[in-house]
Amino acid sequence: MKQYLNTIRWYIAGTIVTNFIEAFISAVMLLFPGWLIDNYQKGFAYTGKLLAVYAGVFLIYLVEAYFSNRLADFRRIRFERAIKKDFFDSVIQRDFGTFHQHDVAEYISMQANDITEMCQNYLSPLLSIIRSVMMITVYGVFLVIFVDISIAMVILIFSVAVIFVPKLTQKELAKRNKGYMDGLGQYTFSAKLLYEAHDILDFKGRKKLTELHDGELDHVLNLNMHFRKLNSLAIVLNGGSVEAIGVIVFAVVAVLLGNHDITMGMAVNAFTYSTKFIDPMYEMNICIGMVNSVREIQKKLMAIITRGAADVPADAPDIHSICATPLEKHYDGADIHTPAAELSFPHKYLVLGENGAGKSVFFRLLMHFEEADSGSVLYNGRKESDFISESVCYVPQAPVIFNASYLENVTVYGIYDEKNLKEYESYFPADVISHIKSSQNPLNMSGGEKQVVALLRALCSGKDMIFLDEPFASMNQKTIDEFMKHMAQINRTFVIIAHNLEEYADQFDEQILVCRGM
Repeated sequence: MKQYLNTIRWYIAGTIVTNFIEAFISAVMLLFPGWLIDNYQKGFAYTGKLLAVYAGVFLIYLVEAYFSNRLADFRRIRFERAIKKDFFDSVIQRDFGTFHQHDVAEYISMQANDITEMCQNYLSPLLSIIRSVMMITVYGVFLVIFVDISIAMVILIFSVAVIFVPKLTQKELAKRNKGYMDGLGQYTFSAKLLYEAHDILDFKGRKKLTELHDGELDHVLNLNMHFRKLNSLAIVLNGGSVEAIGVIVFAVVAVLLGNHDITMGMAVNAFTYSTKFIDPMYEMNICIGMVNSVREIQKKLMAIITRGAADVPADAPDIHSICATPLEKHYDGADIHTPAAELSFPHKYLVLGENGAGKSVFFRLLMHFEEADSGSVLYNGRKESDFISESVCYVPQAPVIFNASYLENVTVYGIYDEKNLKEYESYFPADVISHIKSSQNPLNMSGGEKQVVALLRALCSGKDMIFLDEPFASMNQKTIDEFMKHMAQINRTFVIIAHNLEEYADQFDEQILVCRGM
């Protein structure tokens, strides 16, 4: 977390300066009621001057408060942006296995909720603690100089004891808050799945999913209530311990007044300062609890952010051959066995097999998304496989479509070369390409059109090997026929999983059969 505080260090420095000015001005303003009581007999001329000075100081206070708030706005935005940027960068660069330790909905929840929670309950409270310490210090000095040292010492001694009160609940608060945020991530994941089921539901189905959602919602809100229950107790303990200082000050002032050790104006100032002294004490105790409550969330986020991806070489080698021995991958309830395979440029391969036999797993093992439990894969005759995705293009069953223009979709926002795009478009029916280009919202394209965009993107990638997982499942026959007519002339290695290409089997150099329980 230090690195993010360092990015806003000048804002923090500015905040400390404005906090000191605020504390000093507030301390000066608190003197005016006592001065008025002790000097009102000097007449209206003196009172008028005192009021004018008071008004001037108050105006300065308002100007300072505005600049302090604007500084806080910039500080908060810079801090939140830095964390969210690094979080996204870290997640998007994770390898397949590490990325899928969490569902996409959980990452979204962390990005939207956990980081926001940490900004609200870490940065602002942390700086509020500094502000409170500064105000306590300034008020303490003014108490000693303008009121009475015995009152100042009583407040300071009991204030030190009060600082330790938040420690009574901090560990359990942090644990419960993390449990709530984790539950919020699970709720987001569940809600995403329920929303995605909308189009297949009838009335009874929607009613059932509403009941399931209510159960998930009640669970996460119960976690929140579990946290807030202890948080309420912590607030009472922290606030009560601070307010107790006011009772003690009342007793001390009563004794000093009874002994005529202080004037009436000094007594008023003592009560005023003690009240104002208690406010930052109370705020500091609450803020200490808030900072402690997000410790576990902070650890979780930083564990993701600090796990950096390996540096990708600028010149990742082209892969023209992949040789795999029989591979095994064991999952809970399923054992996948894939056959030996030799893939070489620019041949075409058709991968066949029953549903659930392990064809997609075969691709994931070749792409090194997952580690095989037994067997090995050589790339250009070598085992190095850290940067396969830099040299082999993988197109999953569900096409990835960005909320962007046609050109940005097929070139991934311009990182792929579009110089041969016209040629690639000629591999598909002209009316299909025209309809895709005219689409106002690419997310609303048909399944077949999305698969055309995914194939065009694979070709624009310029990679010599392309793995396609069910790329024609949603295409109409006309579109499939047009592409297959050109496939043999495309100077790339195609490895295609498909169920609807039986009539084109002779256009492939080899068929790879993945059988269940080989």
